[in-house]
Amino acid sequence: MKNSKVKPLTKDQLIISIDRLTRFKNTESKYLRVFFDILTNNLISPKFKKSDLEEMDYKELTLWAEFVINSSFEALGCALNEDYSLTLDNIKKMVTPNTKVISLAMISNVIGDVRDIKSIGDYCKS
Repeated sequence: MKNSKVKPLTKDQLIISIDRLTRFKNTESKYLRVFFDILTNNLISPKFKKSDLEEMDYKELTLWAEFVINSSFEALGCALNEDYSLTLDNIKKMVTPNTKVISLAMISNVIGDVRDIKSIGDYCKS
């Protein structure tokens, strides 16, 4: 993945993709649709055809989608920690003068981290 080229997702595209990923119940089959969309539209090199993606192992497909999503976060200056945990420092980097709401889960069963809601809440009040 080192020599790969990515067209970063915009902030709106990231929000839509994450929304699509978090609201699905039958996860694997519906994740595939989101991953296919992300990879066909935003992975410049290597370029995969839909048939290549359909034949790809689910784990490999997930790694490619994570790579594109993480590259997009980095391009927006919103990179998460190596372990994908979300900290107050991450949030401070993402907040702009136009930010109206900060919404997040206290505990993530996807990543397995527990967020420091008290310090994040204190930051929001300041």
